[in-house]
Amino acid sequence: YNDERGQIIFIDTPGLHNGKDRLDKLMNQSASGAIDGTDCVIYLVDTSRDVGEEERNIAEKLKDVLGVTVLVEKSATLRDLGQLQAAQSTFDEAERLANEKLEAGHPRLGYVRHERGALRLARGDLDGAQRDLREARDLLEQQGNLERVANASVSLGEAALRSDRLDVARTEFAAALETRRKIFPAGYWSIADAQSRLGNVLCLSGDCAAGLAMMSRALQELRATRPAGDLMTQAAE
Repeated sequence: YNDERGQIIFIDTPGLHNGKDRLDKLMNQSASGAIDGTDCVIYLVDTSRDVGEEERNIAEKLKDVLGVTVLVEKSATLRDLGQLQAAQSTFDEAERLANEKLEAGHPRLGYVRHERGALRLARGDLDGAQRDLREARDLLEQQGNLERVANASVSLGEAALRSDRLDVARTEFAAALETRRKIFPAGYWSIADAQSRLGNVLCLSGDCAAGLAMMSRALQELRATRPAGDLMTQAAE
């Protein structure tokens, strides 16, 4: 589902249950993998029977996985609002929960590493931010999570820009733009965001004609797709 606010991908999975044979195990692996890569889960239960061990096991799994996601997203929101102390406190709880509950290689660990890098970037720790963000992107690439790979590239581009490494920033923003064009419809706000960032770097690098043209296109797309007074549009302006 796509509209001006974003994109939703619905995934229907086989049920999780306590079966013993090989087919049951394969179905459980498929469902568990889908859960690990999602932001929201709608859990349907059989109301004709009492809650038992099967339901309790699933509820525990969902609590651990989605608990990490909620805390990471809350940290990111606080960070965007400039409330860095509260963001760091929230992130510390997310990282503690992830270390306790998630196995090595779990998809949510890429989310956690990206937020750690983003927090370091917000505090001005550019070297630490770039190290964490590169590790996060590697994890996310292994999982095929292209949207978050692009987000990591944007953060790396911002870190490079603040370090006056314009060539690196240009490469990262261009990579983010290419990836977002692959996965989002034309005119989508995150494409315009990457265009605006890349255009800014082009201007700083001396190619102002190309940079201004790109930023102008990005601004037109944002004005066409975002509500009046939107912060993203204001930043581009």
